[in-house]
Amino acid sequence: MKKYLVYSIMLLAFALPSCKSAKNGMNHNSPEKSMPLAEIGDLNTESAAVDIQSAEIKGNSIQLVVSYSGGCAEHSFRLMGSAILTKSLPPQRAVKLIHTNNGDQCKKMITDTLMFDVTPLANNVSKDKTVVLNLDGVVTLKPLMLAF
Repeated sequence: MKKYLVYSIMLLAFALPSCKSAKNGMNHNSPEKSMPLAEIGDLNTESAAVDIQSAEIKGNSIQLVVSYSGGCAEHSFRLMGSAILTKSLPPQRAVKLIHTNNGDQCKKMITDTLMFDVTPLANNVSKDKTVVLNLDGVVTLKPLMLAF
């Protein structure tokens, strides 16, 4: 009887740590990771397929709910803004989410919430410090407006 108890305890000791759920993609809400900065760059950068389900400005950050296929490799995301602002009032900046899937060919549909600090996309030229972000692939009823 003692033998079974010892084996059971050993099995649990080794099995429980492996039962932690793996994170798919990058969850930028986790407190152990700092929020990545959006960057100004080339919007022609290649990107794997990603569906942006929703986008919302929250202070100096943007929250994106995305879905993509994968499950066999780590995925990463970058938020890239055009260096060019329109001359409209308020000015507008084109923005693109860059998805790197690291060759992941798996077909599991993954939904993730991403957060980016969008301070680098702010309009530092305008007196009122506002800019509308036109996120590629997203149509919103309310403009994604940054105000600093």
